[in-house]
Amino acid sequence: MSLWEAFVLGLVQGLTEFLPISSSAHLVLVPRLLGWPPPSLAFAAALHGATAVALVAYFWRDWARLVRERPRFLALLAAGSLPAIVLGVAFSGPIEAHLRGVPVMAGALIAGAIALGMAEVMGSKRERPEELEQVGWRRVAFVGAAQALALLPGVSRLGITIAAGMSSGLQREAAARFSLLLGTPLLLAVGAGKLVELAREGAGREAVMTPGALALAVSFITAATVGVLAIRSLLLFLERHSLLWFVAYRLALGGSLLGLLLSGRLSGA
Repeated sequence: MSLWEAFVLGLVQGLTEFLPISSSAHLVLVPRLLGWPPPSLAFAAALHGATAVALVAYFWRDWARLVRERPRFLALLAAGSLPAIVLGVAFSGPIEAHLRGVPVMAGALIAGAIALGMAEVMGSKRERPEELEQVGWRRVAFVGAAQALALLPGVSRLGITIAAGMSSGLQREAAARFSLLLGTPLLLAVGAGKLVELAREGAGREAVMTPGALALAVSFITAATVGVLAIRSLLLFLERHSLLWFVAYRLALGGSLLGLLLSGRLSGA
């Protein structure tokens, strides 16, 4: 993989992981549309690790405050991550093998757009949407269960958890912040899982020591840097604007993919 490809993939991961538009779909579609080979397992590990680093780096003050003042909230976040982690361990193999086709992604993009749009409409009608401090076990269970749906490529972990948070009464920015905090344990777990899988294939140390190490570093640094900027931009954007911009993008992308499939210009595999 060239340094240019590594940079582009890092840019795509860092940007789309922290926008409700599905990073998994874009990481499959962008290389395919550009005629590049799909990212290797080593690159997948680097990219997921980079976005986890971006989350920890951006919210480090929040994490420090939570450790000191709200350890119960940390327990909530850990519990909310469990459904996606458990189901990911159990079903990631079949999902990778059978549900990464373009038709599935297109359908998930459109379905996720509808869920996000409904949450925005419901949230805009509430007179007093709740703040992050009002999150309890019941809401965490609901949002955590929704997060598990993001195992399906095209759903968007951020999108479905924001939709679930707003549907349960949180204001838009609070739902986004909660979604980002909730995603930290999951992304750390995914990154660790990729490294374990890489080691099992006997490619751990060899993959790092090959000339591809520079490309891995480029993708990691790019994804982490862009990720921090994307988080900040998203939270600022949602303070003043609705989620309907992302709904429109998802509908346009999903509809375009379906059109390309029906016209035979894009393979469904």
